[in-house]
Amino acid sequence: MKPFRIKFTICLLAILSCLPMMAQGEQLEVSIFEFLGISPSQLIYFATTTILVVLTYMIAKALLNRQVKGKTDKHMIRSLILFSIGLIGAIAIILALPMSETIKGQVTSLIGIVLAAALSLSSATFLGNAMAGVMLGMVNKFKPGDFIRAN
Repeated sequence: MKPFRIKFTICLLAILSCLPMMAQGEQLEVSIFEFLGISPSQLIYFATTTILVVLTYMIAKALLNRQVKGKTDKHMIRSLILFSIGLIGAIAIILALPMSETIKGQVTSLIGIVLAAALSLSSATFLGNAMAGVMLGMVNKFKPGDFIRAN
């Protein structure tokens, strides 16, 4: 099960288990913060971080969409800027989550491992093509105007 579903199920079971006590007229003095094990300041910190990241992403996207009108080079720059904002925002949101420092460290190291793997796998093709281009430039077998026949 997903973590959200687990927390939701736990909250629902806790509420349902309290219904018989409430029917008998007992007062429940447990706040939602005590039940979840977080403080109000942690919740406010997480909410403001999330709102700031989303607003920054939306504003950057709106500004970049106004500037990019059919230009291919600007689409690449736009994509890189939005990816960077999204990545930094995701890391900021993860660091703002109310969880222990060891779990935060493990999650951020997992993100680093995934990004390193993606970069290394995608750069292999790029480096291969660059090396082939350098080799063709050094050999000088082809001149402009030559015809090449491929079998």
